[in-house]
Amino acid sequence: MLITNALLWIWTDDRVTKIAGGAKLGWIRFDNGRIAEMSTDPEQPPPAALSGEEIVDAGGSLVIPGLCDSHIHVSMTGESSYFLDLKDCPSIADMKSKLQLHMERNPSISFVQGVNWDQDSLGRYPTRYDLDEVTRGVPVFLWRACWHIGVANSEALTRAGILNGAPAPHVEGGKIDLDADTGEVSGILRERAVELMVAVMGKKTEEEKMKFLQVGLDICSSKGITSVQSNDERCVAAYQALQASGTLKTRVFLTPMHDEVPELVAMTTRPPKNLSGVASGSSDLGDPSSFLLLDRVKLFTDGSLGAETAALRPTGGKDDAGSGILVHS
Repeated sequence: MLITNALLWIWTDDRVTKIAGGAKLGWIRFDNGRIAEMSTDPEQPPPAALSGEEIVDAGGSLVIPGLCDSHIHVSMTGESSYFLDLKDCPSIADMKSKLQLHMERNPSISFVQGVNWDQDSLGRYPTRYDLDEVTRGVPVFLWRACWHIGVANSEALTRAGILNGAPAPHVEGGKIDLDADTGEVSGILRERAVELMVAVMGKKTEEEKMKFLQVGLDICSSKGITSVQSNDERCVAAYQALQASGTLKTRVFLTPMHDEVPELVAMTTRPPKNLSGVASGSSDLGDPSSFLLLDRVKLFTDGSLGAETAALRPTGGKDDAGSGILVHS
């Protein structure tokens, strides 16, 4: 591709101490996704087009590299466009009011999700009883701002097998909070206990996964993001389908969870090298020129500071035995 009549940003020598430079009119040529040559010298006109080369007249517009997002969840970005945002919610009463209005406006949502609440802003942790007052039997799960814990209503807890008449199950690497007065499940799930809820919410068809991925990628593109490093659980096949259909226009460095490794190995058509051998048709996840690459996995060792689940060493106090939750030890 050859882009002509383009404003190109040129840095000056003092850029180490301050942002300095300016845009100059020129041209730039790309070869296989990389800058091959460029010039802002008025005495050096654009070269002749190569056979079959695409030529774009920028019309004097500024041409800059695309943005690269180093940590994103594309599927969640797409799906969360349908979420209730509880950021800056000042009270439990306000949370319930917003939840009720959201459900009235979105009656077709089968499993309502929300995000960004914080117990410090609300005055206390929300409970399932708070949510039950306004949810009319529709399953609801609201994530805290850190995404490490959340609160569920009774319907969601029942579907996840947590409210079944038996004592709350023990979850290794997680915790199901109990009400301090009654000893009943409060609705707060921490760290790996959240997986019980995610298992219920995450039962999506491949078509649903592709829909949320495409919405998320479209949002990225609208912000000038051209590549992402994304953690999307069990979405390899959906991404491959998007790539095969020609709709994957953003380069994706995919980071699946560590427990997906056996599934990924089973998908390989040849012995994988750091999982880069996973392939489907002509889509090679180890090919640097591919728009879909996979060479890493993700795992959590502990929680987050804000959710009070980060594993902290004892400070040496008499009664301090440390705190937090070790997801993996």
